[in-house]
Amino acid sequence: MNKHNNIILLIVCLMVCIFPAKQSYPAGELRKIKGISDSMDAIEVQDKADGLNYQKALLFLNGRDISRGISEQELVKICGQPVSVADDGTRWVYKPPASTYFKGDKIYFHFDSQGKLSSWERISQK
Repeated sequence: MNKHNNIILLIVCLMVCIFPAKQSYPAGELRKIKGISDSMDAIEVQDKADGLNYQKALLFLNGRDISRGISEQELVKICGQPVSVADDGTRWVYKPPASTYFKGDKIYFHFDSQGKLSSWERISQK
């Protein structure tokens, strides 16, 4: 069971404790639980995509095909969408879901003013 399911289970358990079994759950409370569940599902889907894109970026970074001058569009075709774009679009960040912006592994791709790859780096922060 993943952490998202654990949280949903906890919310449902709290609802059972708050509202006795003889009563029906208020519709608004059920909508809140459904909304939380849907949000957690969306986060899980995005985490999987970010993890896959990080793996693609790592393979590209370690491969022979990486070179200066490829376009932003070409990088998206190869690695997928970055987790974030910073510095007015000149720095793209790929990271696995377990990493934060302050700890863990990250790959940075840097682009020049024409949108061409100019440098790259992989860092691991403890």
